[in-house]
This record gives sequence, structure tokens and C-alpha cells, in this order.
Amino acid sequence: MHDARIDSLARQLVRYSTSLKKGEKVLIDLHDVPDSIGLALIREVRAKGGLPFLRIHQGRLTREMLRGAEDKQYSVLAKHLLAEMKDMDVYLAIRGGLNIAETSDVPADRMKLAMKHMRPVLDHRVKKTRWCVLRWP
Repeated sequence: MHDARIDSLARQLVRYSTSLKKGEKVLIDLHDVPDSIGLALIREVRAKGGLPFLRIHQGRLTREMLRGAEDKQYSVLAKHLLAEMKDMDVYLAIRGGLNIAETSDVPADRMKLAMKHMRPVLDHRVKKTRWCVLRWP
């Protein structure tokens, strides 16, 4: 069943929170949220003349990647994610929480290694894009 509140949220994020302009590139980053949110955001970005790009994450899969994180692996991953982020004007993330303790058993050294490599991506996003990140629900 369609929920008009999701459309309203998408409109608010695109038109007000990030002030999207025609032709701008938007990275939509979804973490464990219903497909309807992604659909609404893609449609709203297009309605404003923007170009939507999509990344979908699942907590269980992210956890497994982090549990076995290797330096070379995250170096390559971060290089590609940074290149992608540098090409974006706007970043919209909605982060769900099917299991808020999903990564609690990831060894601290693996988490630190991954975060070391991902830091430049985060720094670029915060300093160089218009962004909005929110929790769901």
C-alpha cells in the first residue's frame, strides 16, 4: 500500500534539505530501508531534473565484509567510493535499523582498518556536497 508520507519526505529532502537544482547528481544511499523510500527519492530527484545514483546496503552483508576486512580490500573500495563521491553534488542517506547491534561482534581492529580507509570519503562528502542523512523509521 502506498504511503503518501514517504512521497512528502522525499519531496522535503530533495527540494528543501538539499535544494536540488536541475542537472545535479544525487547519490541516494539506502541502508536497510523499504524499497518504497528509494522509489520515492529516485522519482523526486528526476522530477526536479536531477540525476539519481543509487547504493543499497544490507546490515548483515556489511557486517560480514567488516568481519574479514583487509587493508588492500578497503583501500581499493575507498578509492572507488571516493571517486564516485567526487562526482556527486548531493548526498542523501536513509539508514534503517533492522538490528542496531549488527556490527557489535566485528573485531575493533577490523572496524578501525575499514574506517581509516573510508574517512576520506566521509570528509569529502561532508565538506564538498550538500547532504542530508537521517535514520529510519
